[in-house]
Amino acid sequence: MYDDIREFLSSPDAASERWSLTQRPIIMDGRTALPVRLVDVGRAPYEPVMCLVQAASLPRTSRYAALSYVWGGDQPLKTTSKNVLAHCQGIPFTVLSATIRDAIEVTRQLGIRYIWIDSLCILQDDADARAIEIARMPD
Repeated sequence: MYDDIREFLSSPDAASERWSLTQRPIIMDGRTALPVRLVDVGRAPYEPVMCLVQAASLPRTSRYAALSYVWGGDQPLKTTSKNVLAHCQGIPFTVLSATIRDAIEVTRQLGIRYIWIDSLCILQDDADARAIEIARMPD
């Protein structure tokens, strides 16, 4: 499966006949606008720690995956104004929920360096920051 998706990402024209519109993976790049923060999933061999990065420090053409899901209640691990600097230093893989760990693993398998995860990339205790990031989501 990952080989097929990597093929599609490397040559969308050649692979487009094999994918229906609903099956195509959504991989963003910064041609429109990068979000404020992204999770850096690392480069192989992978470290057991991810970190938040300020997207403004990345090239505008940086590619990233995005995870959108229903939280199902408050998240035990989320980024706030109190822990954002710590999350920029590192977030151990083992403290992440299974959903987020799976998304990071898929991102790594696809050879993509960054992923946007709302609970980690948006300051959850800052209503203005949330409004700005949520408004950018359709981009």
